[in-house]
Amino acid sequence: MNLRIAMQLHNELLTTMVMYIGRLAAAGQLPLLRQIGLSPPQIERIGRLSLAEMNELSTFGSHFMDIKVDAG
Repeated sequence: MNLRIAMQLHNELLTTMVMYIGRLAAAGQLPLLRQIGLSPPQIERIGRLSLAEMNELSTFGSHFMDIKVDAG
């Protein structure tokens, strides 16, 4: 897989995760967000983000999210 495709996939995953977390915050799913590893201040800030801000966040070039998959 070339680097350009890998970066596109990375950005798509980040966009999906940021939008999912934003929807959980808007719905008040605090226990689930805490289980994901977010602190109450982080949850509050995410809940105030606009769709445009979430999209911008998901396009950052630096790593700001550590995603782990539980295959069990």
